[in-house]
Amino acid sequence: MKISITVSELSESQAAEVLKKLSGNVEVVQEQEEENESETVSNDNVAGVVDARGLPWDERIHSGNKKLTDKGVWQKRRGVQQAEIDRVEAELRSAPAPMTAPATFTAPVAPTAAFTPPAFVPPQATFTPPAPVQQTHDFQSLMATVSSLFASGAINPDYLTTLTSRIGQAFQVNVTAITDLASNVQMVDYAFTLLKQDGKIN
Repeated sequence: MKISITVSELSESQAAEVLKKLSGNVEVVQEQEEENESETVSNDNVAGVVDARGLPWDERIHSGNKKLTDKGVWQKRRGVQQAEIDRVEAELRSAPAPMTAPATFTAPVAPTAAFTPPAFVPPQATFTPPAPVQQTHDFQSLMATVSSLFASGAINPDYLTTLTSRIGQAFQVNVTAITDLASNVQMVDYAFTLLKQDGKIN
C-alpha cells in the first residue's frame, strides 16, 4: 500500500522526523504556492512599482519578500483566502490615480492704457493783408479825389462809410473815418483800388 502525505509549513528536518515515526512507503510532497514554482525576481524597494497586472504591492495579500514571479505578478501571501485577495485587488484597481502637478499659473497681462486722442484745436485764421499795389497816390491825392466825387454826386456819405469799413476789414484795423488812412500809405492805395473796382474812378 502506498500512502501519499502532503507536508505543509514544515522544514525538511521536521518532515524527516515525522517520517521516522511512520512505516511503509511514504511519498512526501511539499506544498508550494503556484507562484513559487518558478524562479522569482527580487524587488526590495517596491514604492511606485506595479506588477504585470498593474497592481502595487500590498502587505495584506502579497508575500513579505516583495518578489515577483517569472510571470511578473506579486507572490501571494500564504493563508489569505481567495475572497480577500479578490476584494483587495478590486480596491487597488479602483484606487484614485496619483495627483498630477497643478497647472502652471500664468499671471494676467495688464491691459494697455486706452489711447486718448489729443483734443482738437481748430486752426486759427491767419491774417493775409491785401496784396500791395504799386504806390501811385498819397493821402492828399485821395482827399482830392473824394472831394471831386462828392461834388459830382458819384458818392455820398453812406458810400464813404462803407468804403472805410471795407478797408478796416481788409487790414483788420478799426477805421471810422477816411482821415484814419492818413498815416498808412497801403490803405490809401487800397482805397483807390476799391474806388476803381466800384467804377467810381478810371
